[in-house]
Amino acid sequence: MKKLLFIIFVIPMLGFGQWTENFDSGTNNTIPAGWTVINNGDPNGWKISGPNGQTGNGDNAAVIETSTTAHDDYLITKAINVQLGVSNRISFFVYGMVFNMPTYEKYEVLLSTTNQTSVAFTTVLQPEQQAPFSWTKKVFDLSPYAGQTVYIAIHATDSQKYKLLVDTFVVDTIPTVVPPCNSISSPTNDSVGISLSGILTWPAVPSATGYRLKVGTTSGGTNVVNDLNVQNVTTYDIPGNLNAGTTYYATIVPYNEIGNASGCTQISFTTGFSPANDSCVGALTASSLPYSFTQSDGSFATNNSGFITTCSSGMNDGTWFKFVGDGSTVNLDVSMPNGSNFDAMIGVFAGNCTSLTCVGTSDDGGAGGAEHFSVSTNSGTTYYVNVGSYGDSSDDPEDVFTIKIAKNGTLSSVDILETNETTRISPNPFTDVINISKADLVKSVSVSDVSGRLLKTIDNPSSALHLADLRQGLYFVTLNMKDGAKQTIKAIKK
Repeated sequence: MKKLLFIIFVIPMLGFGQWTENFDSGTNNTIPAGWTVINNGDPNGWKISGPNGQTGNGDNAAVIETSTTAHDDYLITKAINVQLGVSNRISFFVYGMVFNMPTYEKYEVLLSTTNQTSVAFTTVLQPEQQAPFSWTKKVFDLSPYAGQTVYIAIHATDSQKYKLLVDTFVVDTIPTVVPPCNSISSPTNDSVGISLSGILTWPAVPSATGYRLKVGTTSGGTNVVNDLNVQNVTTYDIPGNLNAGTTYYATIVPYNEIGNASGCTQISFTTGFSPANDSCVGALTASSLPYSFTQSDGSFATNNSGFITTCSSGMNDGTWFKFVGDGSTVNLDVSMPNGSNFDAMIGVFAGNCTSLTCVGTSDDGGAGGAEHFSVSTNSGTTYYVNVGSYGDSSDDPEDVFTIKIAKNGTLSSVDILETNETTRISPNPFTDVINISKADLVKSVSVSDVSGRLLKTIDNPSSALHLADLRQGLYFVTLNMKDGAKQTIKAIKK
């Protein structure tokens, strides 16, 4: 009898105490056990889904999509047995997505003390408001309902606003002490050569409801970030770029309803030094062509005194190169390593560093894409080349890239991507036809443009490739050999 009484006593605590729901245990469109969805409005009701980049935590989130008819839709939690010191608080994350819509979805948070029907939700915990534009934690005190069983509803009320998402519902208790300290984990303390992007991260503290951040250029200083409440996040991107070759001091302080953590540890880190060719006056000279240079320290480039707006298409001030024209056409090619997100732009200028004149720009590739620009030079004119981030609306960081500067019609050893030269092509540059030596060894030929886009594939080629349909420019000709080898050569069509 004692054993049976004990089981009966603990069941309410286990069934209705603290719990977390992040919608990841089931499949898409499966509402968790004990939860309810009521759809009184448009055809698009609440569902469980996991589109990329749209979950607050894990794989899935609860989402409701736009419709021309206003929502009147309820996402209702399972029962919450409110117990002081155990389960007298609920929190969740909310996010309003915008896609060609004027404003964010509106919603309200309601409470019922009786059941999960829509008419039972007569208590308003949060009046109707627009959802935030990034994942934001909402917290509600349920202490006034101690001893009662309640239900919480997210009531969507809007139309034509794309998507409203909620995730990671947690029922727990209000803390009675301040949270413990943590410290910034990236960058690590005393690290050097840190990127100028200014992204800081730290581990989460379970009992914290948010964090305050201090960043300065002196120990304990706040001249960069002045005791900012960054809310309940674990990463922060300091606006703009940090200064190169500078030591920064940063402290993260967790807080909750009781107060701020105390005695939290400060870290320091030093950014990398800017490249020698960070400014126009320090431009690296391509004294002879062809010329090739890999800017391995591109991420430490600064925007100096501002954007480069000499041409109609403005750009970030990145790193600089220069060469002297001789009347020929000079090709400029910029490429990034695999996996790069650097959206590079090429700017070419004449004049001098204090009074540049626009020759032209190129921004044909997207993030990580190659760029190409051709200059018809004047003999004796010095040309300045800036490789910087696309656009002149935000100071975006540069990254690693390789620039090649060569006269039209010339190829250097760096242009041969694989060195097995059993088979050759000629002439190079060509007009309409490329000849292949030992064509009997070649299984197929593929031709791509400078962005890597495949233009054509020729199986079992003859010794003469007819490429009259190609425009003038630079191409990659790949010879796929019958023995499995591959040879890629840059070829120029005149």
